[in-house]
Amino acid sequence: MKSVIAAEAKRAESLIEGYLSLPPDSIDLELFNPSVLNRAPKEFAQAVAAIQAVAAKSRPSQADAAYAVNVVDLMAEYAQRPRLSPATQKLWAAEQAIRESGVGLTLRHLVAIVLAIGGIVVGGSAEMSIGAQAYAYAALAFLVVSGALSLSHSRNAEINVPFFSLSALIGFCVITEKTGANVAFLALLATAVFFMVGTMLSFNRTSGKGPETYEPQLPPLAEYNPYVITEGNDMSEPLKNLQ
Repeated sequence: MKSVIAAEAKRAESLIEGYLSLPPDSIDLELFNPSVLNRAPKEFAQAVAAIQAVAAKSRPSQADAAYAVNVVDLMAEYAQRPRLSPATQKLWAAEQAIRESGVGLTLRHLVAIVLAIGGIVVGGSAEMSIGAQAYAYAALAFLVVSGALSLSHSRNAEINVPFFSLSALIGFCVITEKTGANVAFLALLATAVFFMVGTMLSFNRTSGKGPETYEPQLPPLAEYNPYVITEGNDMSEPLKNLQ
């Protein structure tokens, strides 16, 4: 069991080095302080502390070895996630859970579109009642959060999420002041449709790329030449053919 845990401890050291962009063999797991991983997900730091505790046991059991494998696998999963701030990381995790739920992602986009259409209707009224205003604020909040969730999986999430959130809120206020809430919700409707179409296209591109399969190909067979020494043909045969 010691050898299994030692191998997992070495793998954990490599994961920590890769996460911190350190050169190989620069970390000793026994001496490593998990508190330096303050920007990493808390689960990653907890996994480091767990593998340290298992590696420190003098007589580990088979259950300890299996636990070490599971802990380091969890570290590998979190090490592959994008490095985000705690706030954006929560949005990323929520969006990931919605995407993995199946219909949750489509349902969220449809709700955003329906709320935006309702906002156009409500915003077009001459005088908005307190209930209509409450609906408008709730719809605005949902649409902004929905867009932020979608952008949490974008390439530059740390920039895109706050930029979109501030732009949507400021733009909504400006458009409402200049033209009316119905026009502002029309802009949000276009944004919601854009996010839904973009998500569907990205999923189609991902699903269209099937796993690459390796098909071994045999080397081409060389034509038999009686004047060339080949396997199963000793030198006497070509010499006889040359005569």
